[in-house]
Amino acid sequence: MDDSKNDNGPLVYINGKRFDLPTDRPEYTLLHFLRENGLTGTKLGCGEGGCGACTVMVSRWNAPAGEARHAAVNACLCPLYAVEGAHVVTVEGLGSSRRGLHPVQSALAQAHGSQCGFCTPGFVMSMYALLRSKGAQRPTAAEVEEALSGNLCRCTGYRPILEAFRSFTLDDGPRGRDYAADCLRRLEGLSWDAEAKSGRERAASGAGICPSSGLPCDCGARDGLAGEDGENDEESAKGESERRGEAGRGACCSKDGQRRTAARAQAAEPIFPPMLTRRPIRALALEGRTSTWHRPLTLEGLLEIVAAHPEARIVGGNTEVGIETKFKNKIYAHLVDPRHVPELQGVRLSPPRGPDGPGSVTFGAAASLTEVLEASRRLATSLPPRSRGTVAALAAQLALFAGPPVRNVATLG
Repeated sequence: MDDSKNDNGPLVYINGKRFDLPTDRPEYTLLHFLRENGLTGTKLGCGEGGCGACTVMVSRWNAPAGEARHAAVNACLCPLYAVEGAHVVTVEGLGSSRRGLHPVQSALAQAHGSQCGFCTPGFVMSMYALLRSKGAQRPTAAEVEEALSGNLCRCTGYRPILEAFRSFTLDDGPRGRDYAADCLRRLEGLSWDAEAKSGRERAASGAGICPSSGLPCDCGARDGLAGEDGENDEESAKGESERRGEAGRGACCSKDGQRRTAARAQAAEPIFPPMLTRRPIRALALEGRTSTWHRPLTLEGLLEIVAAHPEARIVGGNTEVGIETKFKNKIYAHLVDPRHVPELQGVRLSPPRGPDGPGSVTFGAAASLTEVLEASRRLATSLPPRSRGTVAALAAQLALFAGPPVRNVATLG
């Protein structure tokens, strides 16, 4: 949708496109909204955040850091209004067999990591979110395994999936470095135009033209698409590609052709919408038939809502309220999202009171379990041995609690 529209209403960006949200659907989950809008690659499996088939990546702008933060999230539990002002990327936003596969998708296919395919979009999005959250760094094999711990597969036994995604790590040798470098180059913005220009230069040196992509490659297609003088005819190849139609695109018998058609998918890979870097987060009070969704931005505002509606339920990751409303048919008239209240966010460290006195750690009630886990791990390695026992035990326990898509939104409070 057009960014020039009035942005005072609730909105979300999905795969780089703006969607204005309905104002009377507090009971909706993100999964409901995605599938109603034709994005059916995100699957409904268990409906309670246990299988990972509905995994998507949610990106939010972190103004103090001046960057977007990315996290895998279970769309089946995520309330629709919880992603207001965020950017959601689904498996459709990465690539397809028609316009070229993303390296994450391609690696999984080449390793035979998909059988029935129902869980595949969730695995792809969990791995993609890990790569985006790591930025220029490459994940370790242990980080890949942890990132996939919230996804279930009943077909493959997991081995081909892990082998596919280990290829993005430095642990897996030269092949891993090549895969990771290719993916990182794409995330950094390698353009299809640059690939096409490089291809034309290769054509001038005698390379063939692929009838599938219409670009130079070494698949041997030039024998069937040569001009009357026997030379390569790029325009003829492109015309043949058009005559073959969309069904004939995106496949090539050479690795070089696969790389080039994959670059086409990269050109459409959604970036974080610039508009969201300028749009401030707003307080919300959206009333539906049975519930009202509140999003206060201050502690005073939160206390006022709770005072006016003592029966209101605080919703962090929706891992409890969502189960109660979905499977126990409970109805809550007022739902309150506390995650934008500064006093309830993050993890704060207090220095020791004296040379031998202990310091303290304050976990915000709206801090995600992932934030708590990462902070506990850092403290467990930085504190002296006699002071690290509690945070080390907390980190070990949280690492076994659910999977990253749940921990990324579930809160302590």
